[in-house]
Amino acid sequence: GLGAGPHDPLYGSLEELCRASDLVVEGTVGEAVSVTAEGSAGDEPSWLYSTDFSFVVERVLLGEETSLITIHQTGAPGRQELIEDPPFRPGERYILFLRQYEPGRFCVRGGPQGRYRIIGDRVFSMNHIAPRNVAVPPALDVDGWQVEELAARVSRMANGR
Repeated sequence: GLGAGPHDPLYGSLEELCRASDLVVEGTVGEAVSVTAEGSAGDEPSWLYSTDFSFVVERVLLGEETSLITIHQTGAPGRQELIEDPPFRPGERYILFLRQYEPGRFCVRGGPQGRYRIIGDRVFSMNHIAPRNVAVPPALDVDGWQVEELAARVSRMANGR
């Protein structure tokens, strides 16, 4: 599937996360544009929801220049919310490490590992935003860095590869 799961590696460093990403961007979550549900056959139908969000790119740190992309996330706001990777909310700002699976369509690399929430001019890895059960390795722990510090690190890695 497209969501993060047990098969997703734990990245040992920001550099590994960068290398695994097609695009790293800073920007703002827009509206949920579609919600899809996949059911499994059998006596007990179990639905797996996923949501596509629009995302307004303010700055590309790695990859091709772009301004508006679609981000695919497992779960659906108010319907199926994963504790370890809570749904995006419109207006939230992030630095996201993304994998492109179709032109213009992306999913976050490693689920919560590739998702850095911006609050004011500070940035936090998801273990500080949704602390329960969030798998973020110590090497990816970002606790209130200046946005520019993380951006500069990614840009250096992008240009050095």
